Amino acid sequence: MVNNSSSAPVVISLDTDALLWWYSVSSAVSGIGVLAALLLICAILRQQHLREGAHLLVIGLLSLETVLALSSFLFTTTVFIAQLQHYVAVPCVLVQFSRHLLFTIIHWISVALAINRFVAILLPHRYSHISSRRATASLVTVCCIIAGVATFPFVKGILGYYAFSTVVGACVLIQYPHPVVPFLLSLSAIVPFCLQGALYLCVIANILRSWQTHVLETAARSRQRTIAVMLMGSFVWYVACYSPLPIVITYFPSVWRSQPLLFFWLNSLMHLGSVGTPAIYILLSGEYRRAVFETLRAVLRTVCGEWM
Repeated sequence: MVNNSSSAPVVISLDTDALLWWYSVSSAVSGIGVLAALLLICAILRQQHLREGAHLLVIGLLSLETVLALSSFLFTTTVFIAQLQHYVAVPCVLVQFSRHLLFTIIHWISVALAINRFVAILLPHRYSHISSRRATASLVTVCCIIAGVATFPFVKGILGYYAFSTVVGACVLIQYPHPVVPFLLSLSAIVPFCLQGALYLCVIANILRSWQTHVLETAARSRQRTIAVMLMGSFVWYVACYSPLPIVITYFPSVWRSQPLLFFWLNSLMHLGSVGTPAIYILLSGEYRRAVFETLRAVLRTVCGEWM
């Protein structure tokens, strides 16, 4: 069922109309995700007071999701062509490893954001220690190291390998029957999901407790809570979009091998996650909304000025 990517494997053909519908929706979602993320990144960078602390992590997360949305578009295009032509030669190690690594880094940077909000709300006297650019860079470095540990064994064929599947017409991870494999795959997605959930639950519990005790808030404290609620909303959306595919691949590998279209739509669900993240940030954060509106006004002034 699986051939080496250096050859041109024959792909099991699926229904053309269903594939066309999937490709159209996935491509549109990826395009909207790229535009929304780039707009928010530009808006944040234009505001000097937003270039620090959690905002830097948001910029990093949005940048990675932009790259991921572009790679997702390439993924859907490759699969679509493979299904139409019934064969394709794909450098699977490069393609699928890049996606696996990007997903893992994004998941762990989201954990870094959760840690940032946890300290800001529950340990405000310690917040200055983790909000500096040096501390932020250290957190990102740790995230990248964890991602490397979780994905590198599959590149070298130690615990598995990336290959082209004729069933789904795409590059997939072929796992060896080793007890460490489920742990590494969980380290890529399930573990960061659980850590984020635990941290955000603590943050929300603290917010609810402060409301009940009517603790007086400063403007800075109120802003920190707004960001925490924004990130919590983003996390719920994030888990809903990103967790189904890792769960199916890790614990139910026979399901996606027997249901190729399910594999495709679960990938598209992750594309939808890249659209929801900037949208939630803009909807729930007044600072981000103002920054985005100012950026759009500046663009309109520039465009209208050139026309006139």
